[in-house]
Amino acid sequence: MRVNRTIASVFACSLAIAGLAGCSGSSSTGSGGGGSSASALTIGMPDGPMTDNNNPYITSSASNQLGYRFMIYEPVAMVNQAEPAQAPQPWLATGWTWGRTTTR
Repeated sequence: MRVNRTIASVFACSLAIAGLAGCSGSSSTGSGGGGSSASALTIGMPDGPMTDNNNPYITSSASNQLGYRFMIYEPVAMVNQAEPAQAPQPWLATGWTWGRTTTR
């Protein structure tokens, strides 16, 4: 328990030092390096028109292009995209069975 507190304290101190170093202003008056005092926040957006579709399985949908693809719909089972041959892991379902034909 004491080790966890020590690690957390060291992490908090290093984070505070990094934050203060990033927020400190430059006192040099030379023209070498540094940025301007005015800055702009640039937010990237996908190019092209957005569709009124949030289907997570359509690659051209707005949810896929803006990055919230599976934030709205949760799948019944999670498929490992790195190894699709593996059996799906249950997510919302506890189990499932397949019918004899696809017409049922």
